[in-house]
Amino acid sequence: MNEVLHDPSRWGRDDQLGAGNLLTPERRLSALRSIQTGALYDLSHEIGPKAPLGNDPSRE
Repeated sequence: MNEVLHDPSRWGRDDQLGAGNLLTPERRLSALRSIQTGALYDLSHEIGPKAPLGNDPSRE
């Protein structure tokens, strides 16, 4: 089995941003221009031993 835990970064060994490198100022402005309403969606999630991860009664 391959011992590599993840794909090598296309931005180099010391890169810390990964795909964040694709978020250029031009792309951010383009995304902002596409907004048509002020709707806000909470995409956060809880991380922990009691976090809801589906219907697993053993986690309660």
